[in-house]
Amino acid sequence: MKTTTILISQSPLKTVRATEALRMGVGLTLCGDSVQVLFIGDGVYSLLKTEPGRLGMAEYIRHIETLRQLGHRLFAERESITERYRGDVSVAVELISRDDAARMLLESDSVIRY
Repeated sequence: MKTTTILISQSPLKTVRATEALRMGVGLTLCGDSVQVLFIGDGVYSLLKTEPGRLGMAEYIRHIETLRQLGHRLFAERESITERYRGDVSVAVELISRDDAARMLLESDSVIRY
């Protein structure tokens, strides 16, 4: 089984890139491979409690929930969270260090960056 890591590094608030990355991640599960999502940089804003539909933006939380229900793992770089936000995130993810995030990317069979 191959492991694909989807790297989300941009805010979901001004672009549909995060939404499309997560939607594609759900689609990749149909191949039978392992999909994991890593939120770094401004991508961690995807994990905050927001209502993108109220702003006329695409909803992305349902894709996160689908990946979780299918047993795929979601990660966030701890340093990115602490640099940008002092409270708790609203989406349950595994917090990992920057070094562990780098190791994860190196060990993945493929990495798709958004």
